Amino acid sequence: MDLEQLNEELNNCKDVFEKKKVIFLGENGHGVSEIQKLKIKMIEYLHEHFGFNKIVFESGIGEIAIANHYKYHLSTKEFLMNSLYDVWHTKELFELFKIIQNRELTIFGMDIQYQNHYFHDSIFSIIENYDHGLANDFSYAEKTLDTISARIFMRKKMLLQKNRLDLIYCRVYILLKDMKKEIMLSQDICETTYTLILKAIENRMKILELCLMNFKMYSYYRDKYMFEHLSFLVNKWPEDKFIVWAHKGWLNEKSLGEFYSEKHKDSYHLGIYMKEGIIANNIGTPYKIKRHKKNSLENNLFSKNNNDIILESFESMDHQKWYNNELIEHESGEDKRKLIVSEQYDGIIGIRHVTPAKYINT
Repeated sequence: MDLEQLNEELNNCKDVFEKKKVIFLGENGHGVSEIQKLKIKMIEYLHEHFGFNKIVFESGIGEIAIANHYKYHLSTKEFLMNSLYDVWHTKELFELFKIIQNRELTIFGMDIQYQNHYFHDSIFSIIENYDHGLANDFSYAEKTLDTISARIFMRKKMLLQKNRLDLIYCRVYILLKDMKKEIMLSQDICETTYTLILKAIENRMKILELCLMNFKMYSYYRDKYMFEHLSFLVNKWPEDKFIVWAHKGWLNEKSLGEFYSEKHKDSYHLGIYMKEGIIANNIGTPYKIKRHKKNSLENNLFSKNNNDIILESFESMDHQKWYNNELIEHESGEDKRKLIVSEQYDGIIGIRHVTPAKYINT
């Protein structure tokens, strides 16, 4: 990747970045080495030049809250693995988490989905000090939720389990809230971390509802809840600047970025697209990017010049501009989707050639 060229492109948008509080870094596929490297370089650039100091990931709100709290006591690998979904357990992200441990950067999560066993292990050890039976019930609820949500929308099974799981999570929430001061003191947990832990328990009850929905409604409400969590963080630190590492949206449902733009005018939404090469799917299997057609977003973006990296900011409302017209994009390099580019993004970065991300063995 030509990093000197990237810096030149970013410098052209200095005036834009300087005025914004929240920068959304979209993605067009999880398992793409060059996209991950580019986003890491952008985080460093925004941090060093404009003071962006908080990163919000599309990962579990409770998991990251706990991992960030212990980040100086964890190895970089543990910090990464405990914080993010498996799709980002890569050597590229390892480098980012090393940077986070060595700079004035704080990370947060905003997602409501079940992520891994880290949250369970942390909360179980706390609950067990007060109610051994409830701790075991919590383990049962977490295991059941993991099983159901991993197979996506096992509605019949969820209907049979929902009342019981709701009751368990309610009891856990009440215990954590009632014993808040004592637990914060004994575990050396700050107020913000504890608030996010409570929100994570609330999210468990929300995900029980979402598992009863069809995929479109699930996607809609998942993004709506992520927007609410992001808004909470932005409002809590009004003087700070945020970088959001997240998807753009599915099946043309309303996305996190759209929810945010409706309520706030302080954000810049940057899409990242690729021309050619090989990427990895969510389980790490490599596949080739499909060829782009003439009326595609990618074809229009990469027809500008032969640079390896291209950044285009959408400032003109002229309908002769390609980004103001409906085009086809290849989501994750293969799934076709129609969109008017300027309605979804404020700008786009293009990477000409990409390769699969390098996954870390657990």
